[in-house]
Amino acid sequence: MQTKIIGQPARLAYKLKEAAQLVGVSEISIRRAIEKGQLRACRAFRHLLIPATELEKLIGGNVSK
Repeated sequence: MQTKIIGQPARLAYKLKEAAQLVGVSEISIRRAIEKGQLRACRAFRHLLIPATELEKLIGGNVSK
């Protein structure tokens, strides 16, 4: 089941810049969270992708389904 972040269409993963915009922080903050192990990310087709489920955890589950 895909969840929907408020105001955004349901997606499985977001690029770094998109994730930062959705959460309301800088790209550097997202990178730091990944480096510290607070946020899981993966590489696919030369892009760093952050799963939507990881963003939900980061923002405390404040999503609409």
